[in-house]
Amino acid sequence: MNFSDDYSTISIPSIVRYLKLQGWDKRNDFPSDKQIVFDGPEDMYGDRIQAVIPANTRFKDYPVRVKELIYSLSEIENRPMKNVLADISNPSIDRLQVRVLSDFSRDGTLPFSYAAKLINGLKDLLIAAACVEENPQPFYRRATKVGINYADNCRFGQTKAGSFIITIESLVPSYTQLSLPMRELPPETEHFNRRVIKRIQRGIGLVEKSVNEGDISPIIDDFKSGLNANMCEALLGLKIDQSDIDLEYSVNWSMSIPRPDDIPDRVKIEKVGFDYLESAAKVLRDSGESVKREIIGKVIKLSAFDLEEDDEGDSNNRLVTIKTEIHEKQIKVNVPLNITEYKLACDAHRDIKDVQVEGMLERVGNQWQLMAPENFQVL
Repeated sequence: MNFSDDYSTISIPSIVRYLKLQGWDKRNDFPSDKQIVFDGPEDMYGDRIQAVIPANTRFKDYPVRVKELIYSLSEIENRPMKNVLADISNPSIDRLQVRVLSDFSRDGTLPFSYAAKLINGLKDLLIAAACVEENPQPFYRRATKVGINYADNCRFGQTKAGSFIITIESLVPSYTQLSLPMRELPPETEHFNRRVIKRIQRGIGLVEKSVNEGDISPIIDDFKSGLNANMCEALLGLKIDQSDIDLEYSVNWSMSIPRPDDIPDRVKIEKVGFDYLESAAKVLRDSGESVKREIIGKVIKLSAFDLEEDDEGDSNNRLVTIKTEIHEKQIKVNVPLNITEYKLACDAHRDIKDVQVEGMLERVGNQWQLMAPENFQVL
């Protein structure tokens, strides 16, 4: 494809939208209706830079002028032309780029076996990141529907030269789809897809920090906003034992919503980083599995099939559901009780009182269950 064909496909509305998102002001007083003029940032002399494009895509000089505009924007924004072009064509996408740095990728190709490993591993990473963003916890046993759907909705972008670079496209809404102006958005309204990509970049940045400090604590202490065991294991699936390999992760953030200022745009996992990921994954998985916990909350559901007085030792037929908070997330936990405890739970439910109980918190299917409960009491 020559550049005339390439740049001629860029629509005028896409250019206008991009310039407006970047803070350029359209001139409504320009005397010619054959050109569209925008005033941009000031130059070194204090004069505003102008962007001029033909007002009709059928004009012969349209592709040339568009190419000149993109080159100028690239210089002004200090970004590659390909990134500016991508944002003009579709500004509502976060692009996560993964660069393979290894001897076997120097010519811009990959062994087919590793290419398949890379794609599957990155899909696992996307699923894991979305699952943890939905419900932050040290690990999970089964991927949720939200995680699977997120990964399925991501797009595999065109690969690029430069060792070997693949692009994952994650759709985010434009600012016009949000209920508040761009710069007034509170953090909780940030789109889920943006938060997933931020979690990946933030988490890998913590791997770099762990390597620099010689300690896995930065990873395991910040699983609520970074990597959990499943994400660590997905990243571990991208290494090759027989070869030295580094993986560099960079993000070209969508221009439709404010770019994050607290997330690194470029992070890297070097070979030694995989050792830290392996250790962190084990600690995170062990930290949440079959751990004895004390839960406190309200009884929101009662279920009993047998209330015989002589059934004191059998709690299988009496179940209460307690609404509690684990890792700053509201969850519902099913707790089997003996008849005496069940009657106390009924009174607590009636009187809207908190209850407290200890046991081994386990995920059973899509529900939480407290195994071997003890020390049940009404507070």
